[in-house]
Amino acid sequence: MMRRSILTLLGAGFAVGAFACGPPPQQAESIGQESPSYEADKATLTELVEVFDAGMNAGDADAIVALFVDDGAASMPPNAPNVYGRENLRAFYEEFFAQGAVAVDNQVEEIFVDGDLAVSFGTYTLTVTPEGGEAMSDSGKWVAASQRQADGSWRTLRNAWSSELPLQEM
Repeated sequence: MMRRSILTLLGAGFAVGAFACGPPPQQAESIGQESPSYEADKATLTELVEVFDAGMNAGDADAIVALFVDDGAASMPPNAPNVYGRENLRAFYEEFFAQGAVAVDNQVEEIFVDGDLAVSFGTYTLTVTPEGGEAMSDSGKWVAASQRQADGSWRTLRNAWSSELPLQEM
């Protein structure tokens, strides 16, 4: 039962707003990424994934929740109900971190920016090691939508992720 619980939450290693690189050049023009702010947005979004991974690896739910918008934040974890609102997200991550030590690495495959919205796609690898237990690993893919805030910062609005492990392993 603990293995199923941890594997259900393993997907928490998805990048909650993980952004790092842009789409291939032939796509950029069609989605507004030729704007002067694109490179600055990309740098800011790249920093978000680093902060997310650091928060995950430190078991810091507050650092993770700070990456979400104040109103309307939601996560769609695999094999579990959607999680709405920052307080529920905090509880979700606190429960996840109670399962054991976390090591996560998120990679970005694409990012699309159009005005004040950004969507990115990527992959993750994640290992959770319960105290006194055997390490469990997962890998998968994620998608995240972020919104530019009034102060120019970016925060995660929505995210979803899924494991690439076969269902029978869960």
